[in-house]
Amino acid sequence: VTLPHAQIFAHHCAASLRAGSAPAPFVLTPRPPGQVHAIHAGMIANPGALGAHAGWKVGTTNPTAWSGFGLVEPMRAPLFANSIVKAPATYSRKDDNLTMLEAEFAFTLKSELSASWDSPITADDAWAAVDEVFLAIEVCGSRFLPEAFAEASPYQKIADAGMNVALLLGPSFSAEEMRSKDLAGCKAQLIANGEVGGEG
Repeated sequence: VTLPHAQIFAHHCAASLRAGSAPAPFVLTPRPPGQVHAIHAGMIANPGALGAHAGWKVGTTNPTAWSGFGLVEPMRAPLFANSIVKAPATYSRKDDNLTMLEAEFAFTLKSELSASWDSPITADDAWAAVDEVFLAIEVCGSRFLPEAFAEASPYQKIADAGMNVALLLGPSFSAEEMRSKDLAGCKAQLIANGEVGGEG
């Protein structure tokens, strides 16, 4: 994928806020993560109906998950303003090509983080930069048509904003409140009409 090709792919991904409105351009097949990041940069530069770049998601956070996408580490992808909704909120799946809902923690930062291979970010560094911690639900899906999504490669799916359709933000807590808690060990449930739809 050359830079112009990455820009074309980014245009397809950012063409509409609603999923399922743009086919996957399979002639363009990003492979190395650097090419995927070039597509993300194009989406950020020309977001269209997605709205301004508002943050990042981190996904595939364990070896089983990231190896399934052909990666050797977690992936990142941009979040956009028009896909972030604060509770109380109603979100309909009828307009989107959804694949799943995920219970998440979302963080807002009060200062930037920077690192290098020689100077990695520590847990203390990260917490010092956190302002608030939100309980959140990520709506995962695609801007590709369903038949295109079914054939998409892992890198094409990551290029499509990491398959993020929306982020629903619930109650928030200060960093001071949450820093002492074992977030990795927290149990989460998704409950629909009084029934547990998923947990982990």
